[in-house]
This record gives sequence, C-alpha cells and structure tokens, in this order.
Amino acid sequence: MADRETRTPAGETAVGDHRHRLGQAPITGWNAAYLDLYPNVATVDAAERNLLWLVFTDPYVRSPLPDWEVTSRRFLAEFRAEAGPRVGDLAQSPAVQRLLETSPEFRAAWQDHHIEGFTSRLRAFDHPTSGPRYFEHHRLAPADHPDLYVVVYTPAHGAGQERPSRRR
Repeated sequence: MADRETRTPAGETAVGDHRHRLGQAPITGWNAAYLDLYPNVATVDAAERNLLWLVFTDPYVRSPLPDWEVTSRRFLAEFRAEAGPRVGDLAQSPAVQRLLETSPEFRAAWQDHHIEGFTSRLRAFDHPTSGPRYFEHHRLAPADHPDLYVVVYTPAHGAGQERPSRRR
C-alpha cells in the first residue's frame, strides 16, 4: 500500500493493482508514484475506487488525459475483452448498470460493442503541476491467475519529452 505522505519524483514508476471482476475494475493497491498521477485514489471511497467508474465519472481522472475519449473507449473495449465468454452478462452487472445511469459518455461508448485485448502502449498525461508526462503502460499477470494483474506505468524517455525533472 502507498505511504500517503510520500511524494514520489516524476521519474519513478507508478504501480497500481487492478483486479477485474465481472463488471468491475477495483483499484486495490498503489504506490506513491501512482498517487502523484492520481492523488485522490487514497481518499476515494473503496466502493468507488473502481477504474471503470473513475474513468467515466471523476473529472480528476479525466482532465489529465489529452485523449480521454479514445482512452476511455479503449479501456471499455479491454474491459469487455476480459469478460471473455461472460461479456453478455456485463450489461446486467450492478457496476455497468450504475454507469449507464450516471454517465452519458459511458452510455454512448457502451453502444459501440467494441472489444479489444490489452496491449502495452505509450500513455500521455497532462499533469496539473508538472505538465506533459509520458509513460509506457504495461500489465503484469501471473500465468496461473490471469484475472489478477498489476498495472505499471514506466516513465518513457525519448517519447517527445526530456527526462522528467524531479519535483522540488
């Protein structure tokens, strides 16, 4: 778990533990670098600490994503892919029902029915205090428990940015 008082330099790797359950993507652990990207993760009620929910409802998650519409729809497509043969059951899950009621953007994206497996990629964030930041986005999962995984954002150097400066 994260030390809530520690501020991590921008050049460190951010790690968040996301475990998908049908209709959910709970954030169950994080480090100080993840807190730097999303400081509210430590204060969001545990029932709301769900990546699918936050991507579509939390302005602090949305605002640093310069490509939010593409990112949010891709996340939803990956979420559907992870449901596998249970994808048809997702619409009945309480988490999806709540999002359909709450978020017009989710409702519109839900109608696309797009499914896409996760692939590592470059992610861009427009950090409110340190400006544009780029990370390689990876997901690590044990072979014997592929439904459990850790998300890793590694600083991307040479992706149109200088090495991130250390916070003072």
